[in-house]
Amino acid sequence: MKYLVSTGAVLRFEDGSQVELTPGIHGFDKKVVGHWAFEAHAVPVGDAELEGKEPDADLTAKVSTLENEITDLKAQVVDKDGEITDLKAQVEALKQPAVTDAPPAVEPKSDQAVDEQKETGNAKKQSSANK
Repeated sequence: MKYLVSTGAVLRFEDGSQVELTPGIHGFDKKVVGHWAFEAHAVPVGDAELEGKEPDADLTAKVSTLENEITDLKAQVVDKDGEITDLKAQVEALKQPAVTDAPPAVEPKSDQAVDEQKETGNAKKQSSANK
């Protein structure tokens, strides 16, 4: 049986021997397959699956199709970036205060200023007799 190794690794055995796993499809003896870490790096592949692999021409066509999709998606990203920039400019324009000919609004007086004004208005003059 063949195994598809997805990640490379070095399997070490109690007798001091070791086997290096390299990515790809390989055949291994029972000792290697029985190693505790083997299943983390390899999965069994049947002969039927190996025969059903697509020829390189089909892969080339798929790559070409995917490259065209990537190009189209990149163009869409550029368009969307431009649209976002335009919308940000519109938002900034709406945030700016409108220029009008009306006089500036009078700021309301603070509570402290109102209280001081009341105190000076309510103050009584001292009579000349108290002098």
